Amino acid sequence: MIEEIYEMYSRKVFLFLLSKTNNEDIAEELTQETFFQAVQCIDRFKGNSSILTWLCGIAKNVWLKDLRKRQEILSTNDHIQEIADEKEVNVQWEQKEILQLIHNMNEPIREVMYLRLVSNLSFAEIGEIIGKTENWTRVTFFRGKQKIVKEILKDEAVDLVMITTRHNLHASMVLDALRAEKHVFVEKPLCLNQAELNEITETYREAQKNGVTLTVGYNRRFSPFAVKMKQLAGSGVKNIVATMNAGFIPSEVWVHDLKVGGGRIIGEACHFIDLCSFFAGSKVVAVCMNAMGENPEENTDNASILLRYENGTNAAINYFANGSKSYSKERVEIYTQEKTLVLDNWRELKGYGCKGFSKMKKGMDKGHTAQFALLNDRIRKGGEALIPFDSIVNTTKASFACIDSLKQNKWIEVE
Repeated sequence: MIEEIYEMYSRKVFLFLLSKTNNEDIAEELTQETFFQAVQCIDRFKGNSSILTWLCGIAKNVWLKDLRKRQEILSTNDHIQEIADEKEVNVQWEQKEILQLIHNMNEPIREVMYLRLVSNLSFAEIGEIIGKTENWTRVTFFRGKQKIVKEILKDEAVDLVMITTRHNLHASMVLDALRAEKHVFVEKPLCLNQAELNEITETYREAQKNGVTLTVGYNRRFSPFAVKMKQLAGSGVKNIVATMNAGFIPSEVWVHDLKVGGGRIIGEACHFIDLCSFFAGSKVVAVCMNAMGENPEENTDNASILLRYENGTNAAINYFANGSKSYSKERVEIYTQEKTLVLDNWRELKGYGCKGFSKMKKGMDKGHTAQFALLNDRIRKGGEALIPFDSIVNTTKASFACIDSLKQNKWIEVE
């Protein structure tokens, strides 16, 4: 029975969790945990609600538990600021301070903010109450949120700004935080185009002089599996094959919108570009991408990417959305110096030709916990950014080059 339920509802549960987390990796992990818990309590399902409602109830509790866990990892003696998506302003200021800011706003922004944050009404409900459209209430709420963020950035007690919004807001929020001389953690991608990258680069170079760090959420390189894999592979030239069985996401979801999400290559495949660069210990110098279909669109999510590295390493990334959910979502292979390493879905690493090593196996670990623990430590004690900025820039440029390669049907050099 549970197998049939999984086939029917796993994608819907995933999309529900994606709406909560705005992060495909976390949503995937929480989906698996949801169904694990559903198996444990299937006998208690009485049919008083639909199966999907029941599953989403479990998923919401799993998400809240995970959220609390991540907040505990990130908590410091100082305030840590999180800038959330349009759903809510989620900050660690005292509620009284937030309400005071809202109280001082002009109408109609003040009314919209109260109805959204205090009464927890939907944008459609707010629009109905005050006689405006849902889109108008969204825009008005966003303006109010911007005012709150600007005030928070003035607070000297705020050390770190975390940006987990939709992708089109990343660049402007990164720039605001850097100019306020705050450390920044931004979920991938850093930005959506070269102009944004240029401005971030110029701003960050100045902010670095004051000890400010910028971290992009390329968590996989921090996984104990990735760390072990790099250690075993050594420093020689490598062939790397990385496959993301990314899964289908409906075309109307924002990640496919080039202006909002940037498409899944820029928005998601960049994870594996960074990971390959971590293993290569080098920078991408050229990119070639081919996509499925006779006339693939720029926002394709079925493509193969070839990466040529400065040190001679060669990497192939297969990003596919048309595979089976029953197959591993991610797989990485490294071939080097008569050794072969195979990482299966961040659960098992096997080594062939590796003296003294054959296998490493544990629960799924994509590096989130290690990444945030290291970030917390770095903010407390000071030091360099977790990922060299030149590497972040190179990965970002390489992701842009993927789309240019598809459009121009040729290799694109990465400067």
